[in-house]
Amino acid sequence: MSHPWEQAVRAFEEQAAVNPTPAGAVVFAGSSTFTLWNSLPQDFPFVPVINRGFGGSQVQDLVVFADRVINACRPRAVVVYSGDNDLAAGRTPEQVAGAAKGLLRKIRKGSGNIPVAFIGPKPSPSRRHLMKAFNETNELLRALAASEEGVRYVDIRPVMLGPDGNPRPELFGPDGLHMSRAGYEEWIRLLTPVIHEMAGTSP
Repeated sequence: MSHPWEQAVRAFEEQAAVNPTPAGAVVFAGSSTFTLWNSLPQDFPFVPVINRGFGGSQVQDLVVFADRVINACRPRAVVVYSGDNDLAAGRTPEQVAGAAKGLLRKIRKGSGNIPVAFIGPKPSPSRRHLMKAFNETNELLRALAASEEGVRYVDIRPVMLGPDGNPRPELFGPDGLHMSRAGYEEWIRLLTPVIHEMAGTSP
């Protein structure tokens, strides 16, 4: 029985065979938050970017496919957003952080000591009941980044939460889970200096 994401990963490989990915790009790997980010090249025009998001995936899926979706791209840096679906499926913050560490090991083995950024799980209206687990996961990812050379943690929560501590509804689409354009614009502002630093480009 093939892995649930085998078809999606194979589609990436077929696409790369027709239009080879540029070496030295920044790879965005993760779940639907990246899958739906169709304007990545326009939003970060100062560096080549490759979108390797597959919707619904968990960190453990990225571990399984790291060589094919990340290392095969010969990236100069990697940005990871995953963990949201893991927690919704009942995994613990410790399991998510452990999988993130496993993913980092696979990236290091396949791509060397390149910069890696982990974006912590975003608070969303539809998953407000998981806020405690999301906060714990963010802190574990912060600790992972602090303990590893060349690893960054990006805390997305300050721009996603309003003064009342709840997710800002205007940053989300009708499902209360996936982001609106306004949400992505907040991410662009937060990530642009991080990616400049990781990629060695000038602001």
